[in-house]
Amino acid sequence: MRYSLPFMLVLSCLFLGCTSDTPSADTADQTESSADSADSPLTGVAEVDVLVDEPSGSNPVTWGIALDQPTATPGGTVQLVVRAKIADPWHIYAVEGPVGVGRPTKFELTLPTGVSAGEWTLPDAIVESSSLGEISSYHHDVLFSVPLEIGEAAASGDQTIGCKVQFQACTNESCRPPTSTELSASLTVAAK
Repeated sequence: MRYSLPFMLVLSCLFLGCTSDTPSADTADQTESSADSADSPLTGVAEVDVLVDEPSGSNPVTWGIALDQPTATPGGTVQLVVRAKIADPWHIYAVEGPVGVGRPTKFELTLPTGVSAGEWTLPDAIVESSSLGEISSYHHDVLFSVPLEIGEAAASGDQTIGCKVQFQACTNESCRPPTSTELSASLTVAAK
């Protein structure tokens, strides 16, 4: 039985997670980081120093994590900030929005007893047309943020905030298999 080349490409994309997205003319030149945008909901956390290695050809997406303050008291709130640096011409798929056959970015937090997470604040995604429909993706340098409430039952002392990030890196021609990375940040909960 013989299959056409387009059918085989779509079939291989379903199994390998690749896309053949072609940016539309109005989005191809967008290079502004959503962290730098003046009206971005992440403007306040852009000042948090999140150290991230530079991406490379062998590692096109690098991640970092930080808290806006290293110490909190029960009843307080801290902001957890996750940063992705994405090398050109790579992108990762947005947490929300259309992604074609790509895998959306997901965050899974591991929190100490007495610490709870609010809603994530996401960077603005770039929506592009592709041969498989619209895709929503992040490019360059982006920030994600979530408030963490330190409950009255939180144990005092050093605590670890864990964050597993699942993502898929692609170019307009190919995709890498979906992968994940484990991040952690240290928080000291002060005694009342």
